[in-house]
Amino acid sequence: MPAHDFSGIDSNIYHSLHVAWLSSMMKALNGGILPKPYYALVEQVQRAASPDLIALEKDGEELAASVSEAPAQYGTTLADLLKRMSPPKTAIVASAKEIMIPPKQRTITIRHSDGHHIVALVELMSRSNKVSLKTLDKFVDKICDALAHEIHVSIIDPFPPNRIAPRGIHGAIWSALGERAPVWNPAKPFSAAAYESSGEINAYVQPYGIGEALPDLPLFLKPSYYVYVPLEKTYTEALASMPDYWRDKIARIRPRKRSA
Repeated sequence: MPAHDFSGIDSNIYHSLHVAWLSSMMKALNGGILPKPYYALVEQVQRAASPDLIALEKDGEELAASVSEAPAQYGTTLADLLKRMSPPKTAIVASAKEIMIPPKQRTITIRHSDGHHIVALVELMSRSNKVSLKTLDKFVDKICDALAHEIHVSIIDPFPPNRIAPRGIHGAIWSALGERAPVWNPAKPFSAAAYESSGEINAYVQPYGIGEALPDLPLFLKPSYYVYVPLEKTYTEALASMPDYWRDKIARIRPRKRSA
């Protein structure tokens, strides 16, 4: 299923797709992609700065030494995923040696209600995250705060840069961390980004365009340990759950012609 442009889709319709996509990602992660000490939940932390999807580790448990095979529908085994000690291969790779939390940031320690540790966040962005400087700053501050607490973050941004975030969400986050933001490629306006936090921040960003297959999204559980969230398959499942009218309308979206 190729990537679509949601800019012209009603916000309520995108919200339904957003919820379905998150649920599909949670199902995939809990269905064998995550090793047994870890599990994923949608909107478990009930607060204004809550993430879309969180990965947690049981108290005192380490990454499993032996892993079981992931369900066949996700195309690989968990053992294969965890053996990938080399960094993810993405178009943009960058490191921030020192975390610069914006001065207005208020530190919030995010915990699961029963004491389980949050190790990673997965964020699926909405149009509202970049509708104003206030909403963008709120989102970026949340990401910076998580990274400062050595919580890994992965972000899917299916909306193009705009005047509020002219270099995309990665550019906004990277600038907030005190680093130079990359120039964004207008032919690939969307992105799947993974941030590995262990004192310094390593960013792995894969831009993609309308009509392209969605890239798999790296999700770090520990420094150097990551799994992949299968965006292509989970998005296809989410779209299939939509009402026929809106599924067909979204599927008919084609790349916009660019003026010379």
